[in-house]
Amino acid sequence: MTSFALTADTADELDALSDAISQHLDANANLSVDDVAATLADVPQRAMRRFVYGEDRTHLVDVLATRGGPFTADITGSPSPGVEPPGDVVFLFTGQGSQRVGMGRGLYGASAVFTTAVDQCAELFADHMGLDIRDEMWLAPHASAEEAKAAQERLGETWLTQPTIFTIEFALAQQLLSHGVQPTALLGHSIGELTAAAVAGIVSLEDMVRLVAARGDAMYRAEPGGLLVIEADAGTIEGFLGDGIELAVLNSPGSLVLGGVHAALDRLEVELQRQELRYRKLRTSHAFHTESMQCAADEIAELTASIAHHEPSIPLISNVTGDWYGDRELNDVNYWAKQIRLPVRFAEGLDLLIGEEPRAFIEIGPAATLTALVTTHERRTGRHQSRSTLPPRTGQVDDHAFLNSTLAWLSAVGSASAEPITGSVVELPSF
Repeated sequence: MTSFALTADTADELDALSDAISQHLDANANLSVDDVAATLADVPQRAMRRFVYGEDRTHLVDVLATRGGPFTADITGSPSPGVEPPGDVVFLFTGQGSQRVGMGRGLYGASAVFTTAVDQCAELFADHMGLDIRDEMWLAPHASAEEAKAAQERLGETWLTQPTIFTIEFALAQQLLSHGVQPTALLGHSIGELTAAAVAGIVSLEDMVRLVAARGDAMYRAEPGGLLVIEADAGTIEGFLGDGIELAVLNSPGSLVLGGVHAALDRLEVELQRQELRYRKLRTSHAFHTESMQCAADEIAELTASIAHHEPSIPLISNVTGDWYGDRELNDVNYWAKQIRLPVRFAEGLDLLIGEEPRAFIEIGPAATLTALVTTHERRTGRHQSRSTLPPRTGQVDDHAFLNSTLAWLSAVGSASAEPITGSVVELPSF
């Protein structure tokens, strides 16, 4: 795995240099990619920079020639395009609905840190669930289409969904931390907040695994229901609340999630259609973060009373309040029960982070749903950049390559430790 750092005065010159290095590398089979990396790193920095990641020589040739995509990051030192290198790094932890069979499989075995973290979580969950979640997340080689479909449906059952998402997210976070990526804030979405709390050390990994397993099981056994995403503001949806319908999630000012039992949702759909409001049903069997979760919340309240909590080592934003997690939350023995029952105030948490300071938002999880909320935020500028850690679909891009492209980008902007350069300076073509 090799990274190239190209630099030039203009975007056109950067493209020309990228083409020249691609052709030179392709035409000289004996040229060491480590020597190319060392030579490029020795060039004084100019206004435009391009950071390129490749798994091997052939991949590097292709990425250089393509000039873009997930394995390339362009950074400019000029303020004119409105883009600045990010300062603080924020970890965003994906919520339920992002799970997919095969998520993170390409990292398992390829990354020692990721593999160790997955194994640790899997062994702990086995004590509470009586199964190996690795067998549930990843199909056996040559599995049939029918087996893949059945596995995806099973993975969508909340009792299994939450432990698997937690495991992948916790392992991804450990991988980034091992590369020197130091987040200054954490923000999770529902189950993602529990992963964030474990990463911040609020609850030990052993206790958090116990809590996640119990939470997923209790929520799975709750009264069935559903959720609807409505493209409307809080004032518009106010009239729909009541009669079995509650606000479940605030994703953004114009995207709110309402939940309730099926009969109530059927009535709500009729009214939404009558008013010609845009909405969509989420693929879920329950109305999470509504009244139907009260029994699950009560169960979790009994469990959390025996779990030790500690000051966070990394600042964390609460889903319950949409504000910073502090002494009030730390000393509330019912906090995690409230977190199940009350709305997810993700939008308010994100508002705290989209400010004047440049930030890099890194989505920790198997999807890019939260970075999309960053990209579409009304106050987002070129000072706020975002990346995800896994490709959106299994098999689309190699997991290891995709994550390393994000690490390469973070290294390019000074937010991660770059791999040591071991090559020698050689003669290369200019543009």
